[in-house]
Amino acid sequence: LPKVCRIFPRRIQYTLAAREYSLSPACEGDLAQLWDLPEGIDFWEEPLPEKDCERRIPKNPVAARFAEIRSLCIDVLQERTQELPRRLLLLGFLLQQLQKEDWETGEGVDAWLARGELLLHDQALAEELKKLPGNKAMFLSQNTRILVTLILEQSMRKSLFRELWSSIMCFVPTEEGRTATFDIQRYEALEKKLEELPGLGEYFFENLMVNAAFYMAVPALDSPEDVWKSYVHLCSLYSLYRFAAVCGCAAEVSRERLFRVLVSVSRSILHNPARRDRLRDELFKNDSATLAHMAILVNG
Repeated sequence: LPKVCRIFPRRIQYTLAAREYSLSPACEGDLAQLWDLPEGIDFWEEPLPEKDCERRIPKNPVAARFAEIRSLCIDVLQERTQELPRRLLLLGFLLQQLQKEDWETGEGVDAWLARGELLLHDQALAEELKKLPGNKAMFLSQNTRILVTLILEQSMRKSLFRELWSSIMCFVPTEEGRTATFDIQRYEALEKKLEELPGLGEYFFENLMVNAAFYMAVPALDSPEDVWKSYVHLCSLYSLYRFAAVCGCAAEVSRERLFRVLVSVSRSILHNPARRDRLRDELFKNDSATLAHMAILVNG
């Protein structure tokens, strides 16, 4: 491998669970591997030599259970009896419950883990989560605003983001001249195009989000507030991935085009923590970081 590929997109980080090796979805090579894993992502671990260990002190008793908690979160994302948006909402429901546990003692974590395993296959809960309504207009509004932000702040990928934005925009005459708005019917037509992409299975977006969750060490357990912030990050990223993938079909429907779009989104959001945090904080300021609003983002 050339030197740059020995560094990027690889990431080595110490979590409270282990020294973890992961790949960023900001690389076409990583996306190609995710595409070629119809059975899903496998994880494995092996003992770390004592000399390579890095002792990290958890900030609270719940954080000390990071390995088990994150493992359940991955199980939720890979639960294929439910569609991926339902899995993301189930994850949000569980993380809401985790926030309510006793973070001073961590005594409720065992019960939370046990409940989580049961709820993975709870059809009644699945039906309730389906009732959380989507709102196509709000979904498009949120993601088009992000695209405008990227157009204004980016230089290298500005032309691509402008192309994605223009693919679903139309101009409506007004008394002052004209105003830009999104074309919902155009977006829905492009959605059908994406569904027809040869070789694309729902497992690809599952793998993409499992990969992203592992890469970002979701959920953050420094505090109950951080748990939800990391969840909002994950839902917002999924929403933008889906939105951009659909818009990208206006120019071309191909695996290469899809990869280019997803790589650009990852490099602009996932690899820019300051921008990612700012966009997340805007949701909190606008009271749009609730589970109901996450349902709008993931249902698309």
